[in-house]
Amino acid sequence: MMRASDIHWLAGLMEGEGCFTIQRTGKGYIPLLVVLAMTDIDVVERAAQMIGVRVRMYQRTSKGKPIYRIQLHGPRAVQWMMTLYGLMGQRRRLRIRELLALWRLRVRPGNRKLTDAQVTDIRRNAQKLSYRKLARHYGVSRRLVGNIIRLEHRPMANA
Repeated sequence: MMRASDIHWLAGLMEGEGCFTIQRTGKGYIPLLVVLAMTDIDVVERAAQMIGVRVRMYQRTSKGKPIYRIQLHGPRAVQWMMTLYGLMGQRRRLRIRELLALWRLRVRPGNRKLTDAQVTDIRRNAQKLSYRKLARHYGVSRRLVGNIIRLEHRPMANA
């Protein structure tokens, strides 16, 4: 079992050196990524062991020093984002909230997956067309249309 101090250590490392991001694909699938890249192999190995991934040499710095990278994607990335959320600073919490909101809108089983262009169109046409018409046009539920529109207007500054 992982100790709370290990999770706090990982949160501090991710706050300073990590990245929470998204990998866009042409199919509308949105895999979330947790990435750490740095030159200190011992630190990267400890983080890799904690989250259950392998270390890869990514590239070299301009001075020839190797950069080691770990990457976690999919449901385990979502779990780690949720685990680390409360320990992150305001900017990272905001980023995690935005990524999880996008992931929820597009990956839930049973929902038709929307492209970024379709989400933009829904937001653009929200004033002109009803949720029902937008939902029918894009083959999704009215609830999903409402969530897309509300996400744009939701204040995200307070975590």
